[in-house]
Amino acid sequence: MKKIAKILAVSALGVLAACSNPGANQNNDTAQSQPQEQNAKAVDFPDVDIKEINDYLNEIELAGIQNFEPGKLNDEAMIDFAIKYLWDNSSNLFTASEECCDRYISEKEVEKVTLKFFDTKPSKHQTIDEFTVYENGQYKIPAADGEGISFCHVEKLIGKKGSTAEYALKFYSAGSGFNGDLDPATWGSPDEEDVPSYYADGKATLVYKNGKYYLSGWQKTPKNDD
Repeated sequence: MKKIAKILAVSALGVLAACSNPGANQNNDTAQSQPQEQNAKAVDFPDVDIKEINDYLNEIELAGIQNFEPGKLNDEAMIDFAIKYLWDNSSNLFTASEECCDRYISEKEVEKVTLKFFDTKPSKHQTIDEFTVYENGQYKIPAADGEGISFCHVEKLIGKKGSTAEYALKFYSAGSGFNGDLDPATWGSPDEEDVPSYYADGKATLVYKNGKYYLSGWQKTPKNDD
């Protein structure tokens, strides 16, 4: 018997809803044990409550993830996302430099995030740009707060094929002070103050393996106002 690695699913804006299929994710954060031979077989994507998927995908969108084709997430995008996610959700894990406003985070913490969401680690740790520098097993970033947030809403399940599933998304933006419900059905008129703005469409591809689901593809396209 093998122990399946435990993946924590901590959301800054909501707790994952219970899965409609009791054999699915168990809130996507419960360690599970499966026979070794079962791990080697592809398992069909289970029936999962849309709200659970919505909460999971919003963890990703709130931190920011670049577009990537299914199965083609590169190291740079993976690292960039993990650092933003850690800054938004676990800023206490960063250490401060003595001489300036920079913050440092261990590569091991980055790997924990990429394993949680993508079931893989970067093949090589590296500097991403002038604001995200890799040195001595740590990433250095400037301490800064964002000016707004972007989040998504799952419109529907597009379809399933084997162990993968695709979901149609709409993306909304709001000010950093927005603390309302992320469900558009609870909002007032789009003309009212502080109502988030719908700005893009997209889809997410998830893959199910070892009793959990992971992000396999992400596409966001600005909406057509014509």
